[in-house]
Amino acid sequence: PPKSLLLGIGVMTLGVCPNAEGNLLATSLEQKWKRKLFVKALLVANTCNVLLKCVARISCEEILHKME
Repeated sequence: PPKSLLLGIGVMTLGVCPNAEGNLLATSLEQKWKRKLFVKALLVANTCNVLLKCVARISCEEILHKME
């Protein structure tokens, strides 16, 4: 396998980098995972926002219907 793949596996399993190339790879992998987590957090927040708006709209419609 390519050296970078082996270093990546070492970084993920051991969390240790033997040289500068490994350190750069670890930083790159960490940034990649942080970006993925951030995007997932944004998607969850957006979904929650949409759900809250739906609940609020339904609640308002029920209140208005009862007032008629």
